[in-house]
Amino acid sequence: ACHSAKRVDERLKFFFVSLGRRAPLPGGTTAMGDTGGLPAVFAERGRQLVFDSGAHTYSVNGKPVLASVTGLLDTLWHTDTQALAARCGPGARRRATGDEWATDEEVMAAWAKNRDAAAARGNAIHASLHAAVCGLAQCPPEAPRPPPGADEADGQWTQWLWDFVNGGDRAATLALPEMPLWGTVLDGSNVVAGTPDLLVCRGTGVDAKWSIVDWKSVVPELIVLDRGTVETVTGQSVRGTKQVLYSVQLALYCAILRRHYGIDIPPERRFIVSVVPGETPQVVPLAPDSDALAQIVAA
Repeated sequence: ACHSAKRVDERLKFFFVSLGRRAPLPGGTTAMGDTGGLPAVFAERGRQLVFDSGAHTYSVNGKPVLASVTGLLDTLWHTDTQALAARCGPGARRRATGDEWATDEEVMAAWAKNRDAAAARGNAIHASLHAAVCGLAQCPPEAPRPPPGADEADGQWTQWLWDFVNGGDRAATLALPEMPLWGTVLDGSNVVAGTPDLLVCRGTGVDAKWSIVDWKSVVPELIVLDRGTVETVTGQSVRGTKQVLYSVQLALYCAILRRHYGIDIPPERRFIVSVVPGETPQVVPLAPDSDALAQIVAA
């Protein structure tokens, strides 16, 4: 994994030079007042947390965490695929399987296959973006490393990431990809754990301003016109209930960060970002009242 990350670093440095820009220099103090490296609160709480990637479960000090952030949301945004398949007409069955006479089981099997393929694509996209973040000087060596064999990030994604981290009023001082968190959202609520895709800090000490980013890989939409089918992708591909779901997900992470890590991230610094190969990432607006919904979800 270290060799793979090193190769990614070298490719990213070449990419930055090719843009005529200079890669930022490492150093300075972190947002929590530590001298370089990972902020102490993340290191201390991280030592108590274990993540089983195979089972996708967390434990704190040897005790299982009852729910992850995504698992908690999955129980609320659950789709009854059997009931949905039973309501499919011939057109929907043909679109799913190629056969308008397909059985409910065949339709559900086709959906499961598409879901697994989409998950694999999403994991690959997240891994390449993780590697891209690790190529930034603001990412400390103690931060989680990308999985072995992560593909090089799409050039447009890397450009967007560079601008996001180094642009604005001031360049970021710290970038933490895939940093596991744990804690409660409310007094008396169960401990939950989760892993935001990216945390970025600008400034240090009391002047630190944090942002949170959630990558969402988007499947191209098919828009049927009179003379054929046109494939199109927009940032608004994340909309409706998905927009609400992802907004609440960020709100849950932010509640844990505020209560247990001393980090307050207001809604204007929370970013749902849709990513599609060959496309510039697009920020999706947050759904309103996501903080209040997160409190209800956690109660």
